[in-house]
Amino acid sequence: MAEPVVDVVIPVRDGADLVLDAVSSVRAQGPVVAGLVAVDNGSVDDTAAVLAAAGVRVLSEETPGAGAARRLGLAHTSAPYVMFLDHDDVLGDGVLAELAGVLDRTGADVAYGQAVNETLPGFDGTAAVRHLGAAHAAPISSAVLVDRRAFDRYGPMEDDNFSWGRWFLAAGRAGARVESLDLVVCRRRIHGANVSLQPGSQAALFAMIREHRRASDA
Repeated sequence: MAEPVVDVVIPVRDGADLVLDAVSSVRAQGPVVAGLVAVDNGSVDDTAAVLAAAGVRVLSEETPGAGAARRLGLAHTSAPYVMFLDHDDVLGDGVLAELAGVLDRTGADVAYGQAVNETLPGFDGTAAVRHLGAAHAAPISSAVLVDRRAFDRYGPMEDDNFSWGRWFLAAGRAGARVESLDLVVCRRRIHGANVSLQPGSQAALFAMIREHRRASDA
């Protein structure tokens, strides 16, 4: 039987209609999960009430940005390994045990797998979604398990919605050991309100990549 070595943090803003699917996918992982906490990042819908009714511990972080929510959640967890699952994503069966096993065996700082993009009913921007329906290597937060000591080694995340990618790239430049798996870890559900589809997101993403390249060349 797997030991409870993984805490899952779900940052969420206005996710009342989708977040319980994410919660169910965490609970289905079995005894490897030590704890689950959701961080409400300024929702104006009934996200917090929906989560509380489902028995999920809910914290509140008013500072805008998933990074701020992830940091608060991390501060309220204690398991050796942590996953930051986006509220609109869903984990595959048994994936946390697989990822934890890799970290146990290798001593890596990070282990990640693949994601599958799928659109939800009513979404009309299918042409803008890459890798639709196909598994692709994706170190997005919902597909990554992190040894919590990595945040002491490589620093904390910033506040904004792109803090995860920035942290992951910076940790790699600083020598973090990263393991990748040929394993579909999550389904990334596209519904139109995804942060990556919002105005300005592509510009912010490209700016992050340019920043990474400059730092790598320095």
